[in-house]
Amino acid sequence: LHLCDRRQRQMCIRDRYVDMSKLSNEEIKNCLDNSKYIRSKSFGKLTAYNFSQEAFRNSFWNSFTTTARGLILKGDGEIYARGYNKFFNIDENSETTVDSIKEKLTYPLVASVKENGYLGIMTGANNKLEFFSKSGVTEYGNMFKEMFYKELKKNGNIKNIVKIQDILASNDYSVTFEVINVEKDKHIVTYDKSKLVILDAVSYTHLTLPTIA
Repeated sequence: LHLCDRRQRQMCIRDRYVDMSKLSNEEIKNCLDNSKYIRSKSFGKLTAYNFSQEAFRNSFWNSFTTTARGLILKGDGEIYARGYNKFFNIDENSETTVDSIKEKLTYPLVASVKENGYLGIMTGANNKLEFFSKSGVTEYGNMFKEMFYKELKKNGNIKNIVKIQDILASNDYSVTFEVINVEKDKHIVTYDKSKLVILDAVSYTHLTLPTIA
């Protein structure tokens, strides 16, 4: 896919609804790389994608900007790690009206408390545990890593590191956490102590909506 083709460029940047399952990972990566509404950050052979402030301020949401949220890809567009797609409030757009939600729900439903920290993403894609924030390799990712190993050591589970690595690597999972650090990253909701809250194992095979394992 070469984005000098005007039709393809319009699809990547302007179209609200694109069936991403019909595009290859490489094609999707090209669209992410060439959208002014998506910012990227490269580190080594990996690139982290997030929607831009302009997309957020102007509510410019399409298949690509909603997918670009804590998404980390290899050079060929293969997923290395991922969090969740952009989510919205009820009635914020046509996709989240009550009627639309009712049509899409699958049962049983699971309700959980929304903790107030930041998103940590852990992967074993390279046969070792790696820790990211939504922007990839950052000080927040490093803080997440330090807290994770500290918790394992405190609970006597450090011996399970290899087992965790193997499970993630063999199943194409990223594991998501809410990272709460009361000393270094304060939020609106106050907590008595720092903690990690495990959220989901996010499975992926293609750059469409991630599924929760």
